Amino acid sequence: EQLLKRADVPKEHQWKLEDMFADQKAWDASFAELKNLLKRTDEYQGKLNNAASIKECFELEDEISYHAERLYVYAHMHHDEDTANPTYQSLSAKAKKLNVEAGEALSFITPEILSLSEAELDKLIEDPA
Repeated sequence: EQLLKRADVPKEHQWKLEDMFADQKAWDASFAELKNLLKRTDEYQGKLNNAASIKECFELEDEISYHAERLYVYAHMHHDEDTANPTYQSLSAKAKKLNVEAGEALSFITPEILSLSEAELDKLIEDPA
């Protein structure tokens, strides 16, 4: 049995990637938004010593992760549709690079929280407000 080319696969058997992003322009807008979100991580570096800043930082981290995952999945699935397509090779590489940048931008969070004393951590657990 021979594999079908993407164009020959019936629509009902194809991924509906437009449910993630309507088009390339929408993907590009989300990419730019994520780049801007990454810049905001600097606001929290060195300041994760109280419940409010930790909560805000975690919310930012969640938003960054959400965007990064959607961008990566969309790009990677398009690449998987046709691995010879240079447009989607490039898009997939761009998404992977941005995921690395996101990991770097967020890398301070765990060490900074772990550097808190046991008493400070206990206080945050007892009164997370």
